[in-house]
This record gives sequence, structure tokens and C-alpha cells, in this order.
Amino acid sequence: MKINYSYYKIDTSDIKDYERSLILLNKTSDKLGLKILNKIEAMIFKNGQPVLKSKDYNNGTDKYFKDYLEKYEEAHSDLRERFNLNFFMMKGDCFHYNENIIIDKNDPEFGFWFALKLRQYEFNLSEIENFLKFQLSTNFDGRINEFIDFLKFNIAKHQSQLLDVEVVEKVNNLIQHRFENRPILVINNNNLNLFDALRPYFEKKDRKKLEQLLNGEEIQNKICFRGNANKFLLVFRQLYLNQRVVGKLSNIERWICEYFTYINKKDEVTDFSLGYVHKIIATNSRTVKKSNRINVPGLEHIIINKDN
Repeated sequence: MKINYSYYKIDTSDIKDYERSLILLNKTSDKLGLKILNKIEAMIFKNGQPVLKSKDYNNGTDKYFKDYLEKYEEAHSDLRERFNLNFFMMKGDCFHYNENIIIDKNDPEFGFWFALKLRQYEFNLSEIENFLKFQLSTNFDGRINEFIDFLKFNIAKHQSQLLDVEVVEKVNNLIQHRFENRPILVINNNNLNLFDALRPYFEKKDRKKLEQLLNGEEIQNKICFRGNANKFLLVFRQLYLNQRVVGKLSNIERWICEYFTYINKKDEVTDFSLGYVHKIIATNSRTVKKSNRINVPGLEHIIINKDN
């Protein structure tokens, strides 16, 4: 059973693969497995696109399409065979299970899907905290009290059917300590070489930690940016203006202060203060000359004037 523990999104394709493994290993009931598979198919049908449409194949009479249909009908009465297929038929069309439908808090059954993703961490309890912090940031915008209420309700609702005792204990322990309330930053890195742009400004021993931070993880000790501090801060202002960061500006400011230091004019390692970080990041028209900027390929440089 191969599980990507650092993939924290609630994704129908990811959930289907995991639930397939449980069914084949007889670690979940057929009744529950059927319920989950039906919900996955309904979600893909609602939000995805068919890979084959019957109308494009003489209303399903072409041999190519009929082969898919016959294979599905042969497997339909056997749950394990259905899980082994990489496609399903619905309303006359063919859909793939590997379509990545991401489920967020707006879904009326978000609590159920959340519990399905959470139960994957039965085999890696140490990763639960990172998963929960990712969800706190992406789906609850850092509102920790609301998130804790959500967790308490859904743990109680789903623990008997879906969640292992050790998973429940781990989550309850994190709730008790309020996740230590350390910020994480969720960055949309698509077509963005952020790590490569920042890497030269950090010592070699700190670069792995930098990569972890940029991937939405925590580190234990602060790392030092060895360059002009304003240049560093303005990178994150540009990320925010380009809508590359999930959450509020205040979370970016807390995150920088939590994990980074810089070298001041006296060549001393110095902590970032919230006041200083806010002054640089939040001030309109704050910029640096193009020749002095940290160039991040894929990131547009946006300037907002004070009069706007």
C-alpha cells in the first residue's frame, strides 16, 4: 500500500487508491467500501469530465465503446473488481477514477471526506499534524477555534466507522495543545521556481529546511536569510499580490517572524519583528529597483501605488 503522506489535499483519486487497498486487504467492510466508491463516482460525475461519451461512438454501439461497457458490466456485481477498474460508467458515459477532484470546505459532506483522508495517517501518525495544519490554513483560513470545533464534531461522528483509535488519540492531543499554534504557509508553486530563487541566500545546511518551509511544513530552528532583508520580504509581498499564498497577509508576517532571521547592518543575526515585517510587506508602493530584486521566474512584479 503506497501512500503519499505529504500530499495533504482531499482528492478523490488519492482516496480511491487508498480505499481500494483496504478492500483488497479485507481491512474494511464491503458495505462501507461500496458507500465510499459510490460517493467517489458521484463526485467525479458531478465535477469531472467523461473520457468517452456514448454520443461520440454511435450512441455506444461502436466496438471500442462497447468493450468498455462490457468490461464494466462484468465487474459491476463484484466490489473488488469494481475497485480494480480505472474507470466507471454513469448515465451512458465513461469516466476515469484518476481525475483529481479536490474537495474543500464548501462541499456539504466535507466532514466525511476529511475523515477518509485523515484515516490514511493510521500508518504515519507523526504526519497528522502537518495534514491538519495544511487544512487549517487552506480550508479554515487560520481560524483555529472554528477548526477545532469542526474536528471535535467530525471525530465524534466518524470515529467508530472510519478512524483508528490511535488516529483519534493523536488528533485529540493536538486539539488539546491547539497545534502549538505555529503558522505554516501554503504557497501555489505551479510554474514558480521560488526555492531556486531563494536558495543562494541561505547557507547550504539551511537549504533543506527552506525547502520544507516552502512546501508547507514546519522546522524546529530559525534559518538565516543572508542578503538585504527588504528584498526577502518583498518577495512575499509579491507572492501575496499575485494570489500565490493561501490565507491572510498577517499569516505571512507571522510565518516569517517564526522561522527566519536576517543579517543586520552590524553583521549580526537578527530576528524579524512583526512591526518591521508589516511595514515592508503591507505598505503600498513599497518596492526596490529591478536590478536589486530577487527574480522569481514565473512571478509577475506588481506595484500598487498609494493613490490606488
